[in-house]
Amino acid sequence: MWFATVEAQFSTRGIVQDQTRFDYVLTGLDADTEERIADFFDDLPESGNRYEAFKARVLDSFRINRHRRMANIASLTIGDDNPSRLLERMLGLYRPDANASMNPLFRSHLLQKLPAHVRDQVAAVNTLDLREVAKIADRIFAQRLGLAKSAVEDVAVEVDAVERPVLSKKRLNVVPASKTPGVCKYHARFGEQSRSCILPCAWNGKLAPGNGKAGRP
Repeated sequence: MWFATVEAQFSTRGIVQDQTRFDYVLTGLDADTEERIADFFDDLPESGNRYEAFKARVLDSFRINRHRRMANIASLTIGDDNPSRLLERMLGLYRPDANASMNPLFRSHLLQKLPAHVRDQVAAVNTLDLREVAKIADRIFAQRLGLAKSAVEDVAVEVDAVERPVLSKKRLNVVPASKTPGVCKYHARFGEQSRSCILPCAWNGKLAPGNGKAGRP
């Protein structure tokens, strides 16, 4: 895909010279690719064939043999993807077999990686193309996620409904701040029977008329 993108740029810009193409792709290499093909520069091909030789060398360095591809497919999990995305990842590893999606073993590998509730509903759909099966699995998968999200929201509402009166009750037990200038909240409420005091406090044994109560209720 990287080379396909580069060559599309060559086409739109009219770049046809071999050396110009070769120089152009060199500027786009990342550190990993440079390390993989470093030996290519020890003996450069003759001018006129450098780009094609370089392209072949890069592609060969990233080629994965069949056994490695099969092992990678076996180790794949759905993770945060949906079934269709998982299928595309598997097909990418299965290349260059263009008919992979029609392979019964490949289909079995995909189904085994799906959540049980999805697999059970799509396992019997044997007549559809695998991409169509994946689309059906996507809808089942999304529906279950939607139900799970709704359940979490319902629990949150229930917890909030339980906690709200508890919090309200706690607030009733909080000693209010003093509304009497200079007098701490404890003397303002309990007067001479207060067992606590917050300094500075102007308590002198009396409260202004109408402020607080002289004793505990």
